[in-house]
Amino acid sequence: MDPASALGVAASIVELTRFTADLLHKANEVRSSADGALVENRELEAITTTLQGLSDEISKGSHNNSTKADKKLKELCDGCQDVTGKLLELLQKLKGSNSHHGWNSFRQAALSVWKEKEVRALSDRVERYRRQMDTIFLVILNERLVAIDPKTTLPGEFPPNQMDAWKRTVIDELRQKNLQHKNEQDMDTFSAYFTESAGQYRDLQHKRRILGNLLFNDIADRHERIEEAHRRTFEWISSESSSETASSCSPNILESSKNLPPINIGFVDWLRSDQQLFWITGKPGAGKSTLMKYIYNDPRTSDMLQPWIGADEFITGSFFFWNSGTVMQMSQEGLLRAVLHQALQDRLEDIPSHFPDRWKRYQLFGADPRPWALPELKSAFESLVSDNSKKFLLVIDGLDEFDGNCAELATWIIRRAARPNVKLCVASRPWPEFDDAFKSLPSLRVEDLTASDMRIFITETLQSNEMFCRLQQLEPKNAQSLMSEVLEKAAGVFLWVRLVVMSLLDGLRDGDTVVDLQVRLQRLPPDLEKLFQKIIDGLNPEYRVQASHMIRVVLDWKKPLALLPFLFMEHSVEEAISMEFKPLDSEATRFQEGAARRRLKSRCKGLLEASNLDTDGPDATVQFLHRTVRDFVLEKEMNSYILGLDETFDPYDAVCASHIICLKSLSVDGSASFFEGKFKDLFLNGADSTNLMRTQDAELKAAAVVELERIGNTFATRRAQILPPSDSSSTIRQEKDYPHCQWVAEAFRDTELPRDAEVMSFFCFATQRNLLPYIRKTVSMYPINNPTPDLNPLHVALDQYLDIMPSMTEPTEETIKVLLEHGAKPNLRFSNTLHGTPWRTLKLKINNGWPGGEAFLVSLQRVVELMCKYGAFPTVHAKNCSYEELQHRCNPGRMQNYYRVDDLTGGRLTSFLGSVTKVFRR
Repeated sequence: MDPASALGVAASIVELTRFTADLLHKANEVRSSADGALVENRELEAITTTLQGLSDEISKGSHNNSTKADKKLKELCDGCQDVTGKLLELLQKLKGSNSHHGWNSFRQAALSVWKEKEVRALSDRVERYRRQMDTIFLVILNERLVAIDPKTTLPGEFPPNQMDAWKRTVIDELRQKNLQHKNEQDMDTFSAYFTESAGQYRDLQHKRRILGNLLFNDIADRHERIEEAHRRTFEWISSESSSETASSCSPNILESSKNLPPINIGFVDWLRSDQQLFWITGKPGAGKSTLMKYIYNDPRTSDMLQPWIGADEFITGSFFFWNSGTVMQMSQEGLLRAVLHQALQDRLEDIPSHFPDRWKRYQLFGADPRPWALPELKSAFESLVSDNSKKFLLVIDGLDEFDGNCAELATWIIRRAARPNVKLCVASRPWPEFDDAFKSLPSLRVEDLTASDMRIFITETLQSNEMFCRLQQLEPKNAQSLMSEVLEKAAGVFLWVRLVVMSLLDGLRDGDTVVDLQVRLQRLPPDLEKLFQKIIDGLNPEYRVQASHMIRVVLDWKKPLALLPFLFMEHSVEEAISMEFKPLDSEATRFQEGAARRRLKSRCKGLLEASNLDTDGPDATVQFLHRTVRDFVLEKEMNSYILGLDETFDPYDAVCASHIICLKSLSVDGSASFFEGKFKDLFLNGADSTNLMRTQDAELKAAAVVELERIGNTFATRRAQILPPSDSSSTIRQEKDYPHCQWVAEAFRDTELPRDAEVMSFFCFATQRNLLPYIRKTVSMYPINNPTPDLNPLHVALDQYLDIMPSMTEPTEETIKVLLEHGAKPNLRFSNTLHGTPWRTLKLKINNGWPGGEAFLVSLQRVVELMCKYGAFPTVHAKNCSYEELQHRCNPGRMQNYYRVDDLTGGRLTSFLGSVTKVFRR
C-alpha cells in the first residue's frame, strides 16, 4: 500500500482507538457536558454513524497483501473491524433494551449489557492495536517514502486541500524527521506527533460538518434571483452626494434633473461613522432589493467602511427574506443560519466556541443528529458578534417578508445594532412597525433617488432595439417625448418601468410606430395593480386561461418549481401515465427548456418569470416577477377572477402530470449522483402532489404513485445494466442485486429517510410520504404478513408521525391504522432499524420530543390504543401496567395539570413527558 493510502487508514485506526477508549473510559463525561445530556437513543445513533464511517475507512486497508508490512496492516485492520463489529452489536442491544432510563455515560450503558471484564478486555485490545499501528505504519512509510515525489498529487477520494493537504503535510514532516521503527525514542516521537496530527484533522472534519449543517436548500436562492442592477444604475449610493432629485415626477425630468442641486443621502457618511443602523425603505417595486444586492456586492462598500473598521478583522453577512420561497427563506432561523455560515466558512477555528454544546457532542459521540433550534442559533450569533476585535456588516433585505411578528424582528435588529462593532443595513416597505422602530435613524427612500437610474434603463433598453433606433432617427422628438413620459408616469417605481418597457418592446416587435407606442403607453395605468390587471385583461383569451393555470400552480405550491414542468401543465395525470419513456439528450433538453421559457413569457407577460438561464441552466425555477404581483393575485377580487377562468383546473393534478412527463424524459447514466439530482426533485414533487390532488378518485392517485414507482424501478434496472462490471463498491453491488430497493435509499436517504436505510422498499418510502391511496391499494393485494428484510413500514410511519419537525407529508394516524389492520406487527423486531420494534419506536420518540398540541395529544392517545389493540401490550415496556391503566393514564382530561407552554417551541404541549412516559418507564 502506498504511504498516502496507508496514512488515511492509519488516521482512521487512531481515531477508532481514541473514540473507543473515550467511550469506554469516561464514566461521567456526558453528564458534565454543557447541556447535561443523557446517553439516549439519539446519542446511540450518533455513535453508530461514527463507528460505521470509521469501519468503512479501515476496510480499505484489508485489500493489499503485497509486502509483509501490508499483511500486518491487513491483520490489524481485520482486528479493528472485529472491534467495531462488537461495538455495533452492543449498540443494537442497547437500542433494543426494554428498560433503560438513559445513562450517564456510554461506559455505564455498556456495563448494562457486558461484564466489567469484557469492557476491560476490549479496552486493552484497542490500546494494543494503537501501539501496533504506530510500528506498522512507520515501516510502510520508510519502505515507500523514497518512491514519492514531493510534487506528486496524492491518491485518494477526498477533496483537494482537505485530506490530500493533510497527508502531504504529515508525510513531508515525517520525511524530514527520518524516524525509525526500531528506535524506541523515535517511536514515541512518531506516536505523539501522529496522534496530535490525526486529532487536528478529526477536529477539522467535525468543524466542517457543523458548518455544512448550517446550510439549507435554497440558502442563496433569493439573493441570486434578484435582478442585477442595470449598468451604471445605483452608483449614487456610493457617492459623497447624489446628483439625483427627490422629486422623481418633475416635468421634463430627463433634462431638468441634470440642473438640480445635489441631495446628500448620508449613506457614505453612515458607512464611515460609528452609527450602527441604516434603513432603506420605499414603495413596493421601487427597487429596494436590487439596491441591497448592489450594496452587498459592490467592493466599494467595504472600502468606504475602512475608517470604521480600522485594523480590526472585517466580516460581512447577508440575508434576503422572501415570502414566496420556502419556510426557511422567510424565517429567523434561516436568517441566523445563513449569517453564521457566511461568517464562519473561513473561520472554522471559531466554531467550537460558538457552538459549545454541539461541539461537545461531536467530541463525545463523533456526530450530533439534533436539528437546529432557534435558541442555539441565537446564542451562537450573540457569541459571534460579542468579539469586539471583529467588525460586522450585515445586509438584511425584505423585513416585511418575514413570516413572523415584524415588530419583534425590528426590536431584535435594534438590539443587535446596539453593539459598537456591528453595522446593519436593512430594507423594508414603510410599514408602521418599521417606521416606528427606525424613523429616527439614518435612512433613505428609494423612489426619491432613482430618476436618473430609470432614465438610463429606459434609454439603453429601448436603444438596444433596432426598430426603436430607426424610429428615433425618423422622429427624434417623439421618441424623446415617449421616454420622458415613461419616466414621468413611473412615480419612482422601477418595476412599473420594467413592465412598461417590456410592453413597448412587444409593440416594436409587432410593427408599432412612435404614435402607436405613445397610445400604448397612455393606455397603461400608472398604478402597479391596475397595470397587472391590464396585462391580464390584454392576454389572448386562450392564453389567459393557461396563464391562470401557471399562476395558480406557483401560488399553491409552497416552493419554487423547476421551469421544464411548465411546458406540460396542460396534460392530465391519465395522459402522463400513458406516455412512453422518451429520454432526451442535453441538446433536446435545452430546446425544451427554451420552449418552456417562451411559453411562460407569452402566457404571463412577465408576471411570472424563470430564473436566469445563463447562471441556473437546467436548475432554473419559476416564481412571481415581484412580491407585488403575488400580493395582487392574492387579493380577493383578483383571486376569484383567476379561479373563475377555469374552475375545473387542479394545480396539484398539473404538478403531478408535468413531473411524471419530465421524469420520463430523463436520460439514465451510471453516475453515482443520478438519483440525487434532478430526478430526486421531480420525483418528490410528483409523489407529494398526489396527496394534494383534489380528485376523490383514490384509484387515480394510487395509479400515479404506481407509475412513479415504475419509473424509479425502470431507471434503476437500466442503470444497473450500464454499471461497470469491475466496480466493487458496496453500493453498486447492492444495486445490481436488488436495484428496486437500493435506488429509493440512494435517492432519499440524506433528507427523506432514516439514516440507517441502506436498503429501502418503495412501500416504506410511500409510508414515509403518507401516500395513503397507494398504501391502501398495496396492502389490499399484499397483506403485511411476511415482510421483506427492509425497514418495517410501521416503524417508518411511527418515526415520522412523532417527528419533532413535522411536514405536510408526514404519516397520519390513519396511515398507522391501515398498516396495523393489514398485518403490521407492533412487536416485530427488524435488525436494521434503529429502535428495534415499532412499539419501542413509539416509546423512544415520545421520550425524545414530539410535535405537541392538544389535538395531537388526542391523536396520540388513539395511536397508543391502536398499538395495544393489535398486540403491543403495555407490559412489553411497562411492567405491571395493564391496558386499562394505560388508557386511564393517557386520558387527556386527566392530564390538564401537566400542560405547560414552552415559549421556545411556539407553544408545544409536553404533557406526555409527564404522563405517558411515566407509564413507559415503569
